[in-house]
Amino acid sequence: MRKAEFFVPTDVVVEFVEELTERRLPNSVTGVSSDDELIFEVGYEVEESNIIDELETKLDSLIENNENEHEEEEEEEEEEEETENDD
Repeated sequence: MRKAEFFVPTDVVVEFVEELTERRLPNSVTGVSSDDELIFEVGYEVEESNIIDELETKLDSLIENNENEHEEEEEEEEEEEETENDD
């Protein structure tokens, strides 16, 4: 059995675990990175390599969407502060 590691930011852990659960691959949390990401080890067979590729793509998408949401929230907060300062 092969193993893949995924470094998952805490902001997207729930969504990543849902994706992982759907695919029913053996997995475990093996630690925490220096960036406070959870490290998941996922077992798979050679013929399941495409599933690992899908998980990698999904994780990248989750991280990107999460970053975009945070940027939008920051912009909204800045706009609110500017409006308050104008009063």
